[in-house]
Amino acid sequence: MIQYSDAIISYLFTLPGTKAVRIFFSAIIKNLRSFIVFFSLIVRKDEGAGDNELIRAFIAGDMKSFELLAERYKDMAYNLCYNITGNHDEAMDCAQDSFIKAYRNLHRFEFRSSFSTWFYAICVNTCRNRLAASWNKKRVHVSGPVMENFRDCSPAPEDDLIRRENELAVRRAIAKLPDDERILVVLRDMEGQSYSEITEITGIVQGTVKSRLARARHRLRGLLEGELS
Repeated sequence: MIQYSDAIISYLFTLPGTKAVRIFFSAIIKNLRSFIVFFSLIVRKDEGAGDNELIRAFIAGDMKSFELLAERYKDMAYNLCYNITGNHDEAMDCAQDSFIKAYRNLHRFEFRSSFSTWFYAICVNTCRNRLAASWNKKRVHVSGPVMENFRDCSPAPEDDLIRRENELAVRRAIAKLPDDERILVVLRDMEGQSYSEITEITGIVQGTVKSRLARARHRLRGLLEGELS
């Protein structure tokens, strides 16, 4: 059975990027029954392994290790991409593209930073490239679920409605920020990354990160005044 699952994995990643990703990683995010069956073929003896251990195993030829990494980071990838793009379909596409890029480049990982920081950078760059495409700029809008980070336990119906409206107003305002400012706001204020982590993810020096973030927050306050007035 394990030999058969390895053959499936190998086949998927020899397909053209888009097709392979849609078959494999959309199944990860959507938890399709076929994917659950697929994963049942894999022995999960390394579920408790650290990221670096899984990376070393993957580089040594154990392809199942990448599946464990993908399972571990699938939610993070989607949430980050959604927070940046503000659109469910775009977030799905960017998360899928990020995973396939990570798969193709993981053998170059140098263990100088954590895998999460390295993968954050891939996701951010993938979203930035998508946003920079002229055909896509017209498609950046707010859709899909509201921010999970702001959910409380059991709000009253009227309070819940107000909260959801405010969350959507925040998303609409963030979507209006310039792309680079939006990414910094998402990384710092929504993802909770430190300034040093943002520098490592984006390649922007800390002083510049702080100044751009201050400008973005000032711009965001103005946008929110218009949204909530």
